[in-house]
Amino acid sequence: MISRKTVEVGCKTGNPRQSDIIQVMLYMMFLPYASPLYKGKELSGCVVYKTGMRSDIPTKAIGKNFQEKVTYFLNILESLNLPNRTPHPDECRFCDITSTDCPDRKEANETDLAGGEPEIPL
Repeated sequence: MISRKTVEVGCKTGNPRQSDIIQVMLYMMFLPYASPLYKGKELSGCVVYKTGMRSDIPTKAIGKNFQEKVTYFLNILESLNLPNRTPHPDECRFCDITSTDCPDRKEANETDLAGGEPEIPL
């Protein structure tokens, strides 16, 4: 008998992060479209860290709500309209583009006059 269940496992060496789980959830969502091997399979997921800690992801995590959020971001990425810029020192520090080329760049010593973090709808 051929199993209809498959587990997508992500192995990580760093500290646990929510983005690790979302990455595996994206794999779970798109694998059936990427390969006929996964079409019709019940996919669950798991993130395993070098410490041995595990985060299990049930099949139901890829529900309508998650799919709508992924679609929202994919629509932003494929849009001809640029999204609003929301620069933040925590992200700008990883970018090689200088403030000469990006006037919106935020340095670590700058304070956010708006008084808060931009909201990410996830």
